[in-house]
Amino acid sequence: MRYISEEDIEIVKTVNMICNTPVNQEKLCENLRQQYLKHQDDYRIAFTYGFLNFLLATKTKNTTIGSERIEIIFKAYNLALELNSEYWLVQMFKAVLLLELPEVMRNDDELEQLLIQMIQQQKNCEQKAYFIIPYIIYADLGYVTKGRDFSFELILEAERNVSLKNLEDSYLKPYFCMPIRNFFKRLVRSNEVTFAEKLKGIGNVLFPSEMSFQ
Repeated sequence: MRYISEEDIEIVKTVNMICNTPVNQEKLCENLRQQYLKHQDDYRIAFTYGFLNFLLATKTKNTTIGSERIEIIFKAYNLALELNSEYWLVQMFKAVLLLELPEVMRNDDELEQLLIQMIQQQKNCEQKAYFIIPYIIYADLGYVTKGRDFSFELILEAERNVSLKNLEDSYLKPYFCMPIRNFFKRLVRSNEVTFAEKLKGIGNVLFPSEMSFQ
C-alpha cells in the first residue's frame, strides 16, 4: 500500500497554492491539464490534477460547472488508482467526494466496495492513525443504508484496529477532520447522543484543538 508520503503533502500544498493565488491561476491550471493529458502513465500527476479540480469545485456555487468538474475529478482519480490501486490518499479523497454527492448522483455500491477495500488493505499494513478515516466514512454511509447498529459496530471495530494519536500538526488535518466532523454533526442532528459522544471522543484524540469536538 502507498502510505501518505511527503511527496503527497507537497502535492496538496502546491495545489492549494494554485487555488489560493489569483495571479496566473488559469495559466497554471492549464499547464497542469496539459501535463495530465501528456503523462497518462503517471499516477502522481493524475492525483494532482484530480485534486486541483476537487478544490476548484469546492470554490464554485455554479452547479453545472461543479458537475463537469466532478466528472473530471473521478476520471483523474480512477486513472491514478488504475496505475496504483492502493494509493491510500487518492482512495480517501475519492471516498470523501462520493459520500458528499447528492444521493441521486452517488453510487453507494461503488463507495462501499472502495471502503471495504481500504479497510482490508490497512489490516495487513503498519497501522497509522489516519486509517480511522475509511471506517468513519463507511459508518456514515452505513448509518443510512444499513442502520445504526451496523454503523456503531464499525466504529467499535475501528477502535479495536486503529491506534489513535494526535494528528493536529498534519498539513492534511482539514481533510482528515472533515469526514469525522460531518458525521458527528449528522448524529447530533439525529439526536444520537451516545453515538455522537463516541465520535466526539475519537475526534478529540485526533484533533484536540478542534472546537467541534470540545
